[in-house]
Amino acid sequence: MLACNDVSSSSDAFRKFDLNDRINRVSFILFGVGMLLPWNAMLAAMDFFTQEFPSYEPSFSLLVAVSAPMFLVQAIVFFLLQNIPLQVKVTLMFAISTLVTFGLVLVPICITNESTAYWIVIMLSFLFGTAYAILQASLYGLAGPNAQLLNNLNLGIGISGLSVNLLRILVLATVESNTVGAQIFFYTTGAYLLVCTAFAYRFVKNYEIDYNARSLVEYTELISKFAKESTDNEEALTATSFRG
Repeated sequence: MLACNDVSSSSDAFRKFDLNDRINRVSFILFGVGMLLPWNAMLAAMDFFTQEFPSYEPSFSLLVAVSAPMFLVQAIVFFLLQNIPLQVKVTLMFAISTLVTFGLVLVPICITNESTAYWIVIMLSFLFGTAYAILQASLYGLAGPNAQLLNNLNLGIGISGLSVNLLRILVLATVESNTVGAQIFFYTTGAYLLVCTAFAYRFVKNYEIDYNARSLVEYTELISKFAKESTDNEEALTATSFRG
């Protein structure tokens, strides 16, 4: 049997969690910025990839490597998303995007063999496209019932493209080396995604506590309702037998 104190503390836990509080609203702006930030950084640093992979056409192949899993994975996760833990769908996907972001700039710099570096970058791009597809479906699913969070998520997506374009203009005006420019794009993006990962962990942890607390209270209320109905029925039967 569930203790009354446990039920009371759980009830208090979910009452303290508010999707509309300021930290959650800020978090979804951050998430919106972070979702496509690696892709925006890739576009901004395309001269770097063209320079590093002269035997290939990264302006086309990277687009395909990112876009293909977006459509394929979204079709798959439509059926499986409910079975994936929320920390995996959100926090882990931000963590993967962070690692991919650092890898995209470090691999061409550290690996001298053009073909090896190129195919690793393609695989990293494919991995980012997969992570983005899961992250997009998950964040829109979380924000969907809440208009404020949904607006903040879309606002963040708009800010993401604008901020990278402004950074690109600044880099083009001050930095001559494509390699240095790419490092600025990807290191800045990677650092930002680390922040998103931390905020995602916080949000999901509190969200799951809230969900579990609600489930516990609803279950307890249901048990209490059945117990009361059973007691009422027994009393009614006893009264009927007594009269008989």
